Amino acid sequence: MIEACGYLVIRFWNNDVLTNLDGVLLRIVEALCGGTPHPNPLPVGERE
Repeated sequence: MIEACGYLVIRFWNNDVLTNLDGVLLRIVEALCGGTPHPNPLPVGERE
């Protein structure tokens, strides 16, 4: 349901965050850089 609104959900185990924070952050960066654009982006004047 959230994905249908254009959001990407990434879940991590608590243990991964506590013991492999660099790997978790790398996965987040990969998701941000490699994702597809939102199908309904905001008009240029409404972006922050």
